[in-house]
Amino acid sequence: MPGVYKKGKCPSCGKSHKVSEKDIKDPTCKKCGEELTLGKNYYIWYSQFGEKFDRCIGPQIKQARLALSKVELNIAENRANLNKRKTYSWKDARKKFISFAETTVSSQTLYLWNRTLDLLEGYLDPKCLDDVTLSDVQSFVTERSKVVGPSTVNDHITCIKRMWNMLERWDMVENNKIRLLEKLTEPDGRERYLTDKEIDKLLSECKKSQNKMCYMIVLTALHTGLRKSDILNLKRSHFDLEQGVIRTEIKKKKKNKKLTIPMAERLRKEIRAHLETTPLTITGYIFPSPRDKMKPMVRSADLGYKDALKRAGIQDFTFHDLRHTFATLFLKEIGVKFGKDTALRVLQEILGHTNPKMTQRYAHILNKYLTEAMEGFEIKSLNS
Repeated sequence: MPGVYKKGKCPSCGKSHKVSEKDIKDPTCKKCGEELTLGKNYYIWYSQFGEKFDRCIGPQIKQARLALSKVELNIAENRANLNKRKTYSWKDARKKFISFAETTVSSQTLYLWNRTLDLLEGYLDPKCLDDVTLSDVQSFVTERSKVVGPSTVNDHITCIKRMWNMLERWDMVENNKIRLLEKLTEPDGRERYLTDKEIDKLLSECKKSQNKMCYMIVLTALHTGLRKSDILNLKRSHFDLEQGVIRTEIKKKKKNKKLTIPMAERLRKEIRAHLETTPLTITGYIFPSPRDKMKPMVRSADLGYKDALKRAGIQDFTFHDLRHTFATLFLKEIGVKFGKDTALRVLQEILGHTNPKMTQRYAHILNKYLTEAMEGFEIKSLNS
């Protein structure tokens, strides 16, 4: 018999189930008897033309019951053709998903998602959405794995799964098999950071760069731990040179986070000199785009940073590793003075981590410095 159901998954054995409307109050796994974890959406299933059909309706059971009633009425009155779902093209799906993303995610995430869909398009277009298979998407993942690392591939997978989940909610796809796509195993986080000598070499080469902003951008990264996009969006109003702090806001998934970062004396002097010699527009970006002074420099701009790395003889080092360098050197200077817990809490605030676990990745580095500090410690006997 046709009916309304929810999808459930057993937290013990991982088996998926269709949970009928009458069993939703007490959903249990038929295999191991554990209570199932139910999804938010209701589905309907029915038979026509000798086939079985499933459709995602939404989070309200009244809508599901109404949708099933309409389907059954169309079948009873020989109007089953009205139950046929409209098919959608890749172009339609992408347009709707990006329109949704524009109001729900940060500009950085939106940029990454657009990039993912550009790459994916070559594997799907001009297929109808209902013709897209898990194998098609898996082929895309396999090919991207040959070019970029697991972390980047997993960013692609996050975007694709989110898109198909939303398409299922909007009833634009049936039987969402893309939810079965699994993420790749990522290696432990990078621990690449610069030594004092490497920092001096890099900054020296950045000064020689054709991009006059290169030196100041890298110097800011080394002294604040800010990400590249956050540095490029800094404005004159974010700097309080009298108090010696940077007050800015960084983008987060759910809610932006305000940061107050004390400036080291060197950065404070360099920023003051930079602002005195760089004419600012009304928007006040301190690193404006060379093409449009009213806008900030874009993330993909050629800062001259990579060439500076080559000239300095520094290999396997990304711009984001400057953030790790800041964290490492900060703990080296501050951790021994104020203790592990205090140093990590302060570092968490400066880096803008909402989850303390993100900052804990640096705890072993601090342990190393504390051990080194103890090596020279010795209690000499008063009797010796």
